[in-house]
Amino acid sequence: MTARTARTLTALAMVAAFIFGLSVHAPSVEAAVSGVDDEERAAILSLNQERAAIGLGALHVSPTLTAAAVWMADDLAARDLLSHTDSLGRDMRERFTAFGYPTNSAIRENVAAGYETGQAVMQGWMDSSGHRANSLATDVTALGIARVYSSSSQFGWFWVLTFGSVRDTGTVPIAEVTGATPTPTPSPSTPVLPAGTPGTGTFAGDFPQQGVGLLVWNGGNLQQLVAATQAGGAASVWAGAGGRLVGYTIGAPAFVNASFIAVFPDGNVPKDTALLVVAK
Repeated sequence: MTARTARTLTALAMVAAFIFGLSVHAPSVEAAVSGVDDEERAAILSLNQERAAIGLGALHVSPTLTAAAVWMADDLAARDLLSHTDSLGRDMRERFTAFGYPTNSAIRENVAAGYETGQAVMQGWMDSSGHRANSLATDVTALGIARVYSSSSQFGWFWVLTFGSVRDTGTVPIAEVTGATPTPTPSPSTPVLPAGTPGTGTFAGDFPQQGVGLLVWNGGNLQQLVAATQAGGAASVWAGAGGRLVGYTIGAPAFVNASFIAVFPDGNVPKDTALLVVAK
């Protein structure tokens, strides 16, 4: 049995006990937290670095918050959607309580889909004001995390990050949490870009420091365009196609950027193409 399987079974067992009214003891750290894989660990480390940068303490890993995150990630993947209400109709408070987390605590939750790596999902959350507020909240001390892959989903990866103000029994620093067998990567997160013909590879104009800016491309291929967008500190670049805007988001999975790449099938972005650039 893999660590992730054991972790999921622990979560399901607790749900069954809750439904049938049995007495449930908090799961052990080994049972509930030992399944943190490399990318989940990377997300936690990135989060704690962001918190340390503004003088906040590191969040420790809670077994009950982890179990709640695992169950919710599986639930979201099965339904192929993002929500804070699970398939049993429970909100965050009800779900966290079902897994044994103290009821007299402040709680928060981030969910996401489509991100393969821990660094990418944390960047996505930090770029969103609401998720950033949860991540940098001063009223939380513990967390749980889970990512699940669904081959039948339009998103692929689903992430859940749970937060709480209480370090309940078994909560430990991330350094004390054992690793898990790495989850196989089912598909590349970085799109394969057509080679095209190299050109100037620059934009005319200055990148916006915030919001959206309209820039003109000086010519070059898609690889140069993506590199120039990233070098300019932008989060994404957008082009007009068939009366609508399609975008390329830096660090997003291949399926997210497929429509943008399809606009330039030979890999070349013509000189004087007007593009919208969105700042981070």
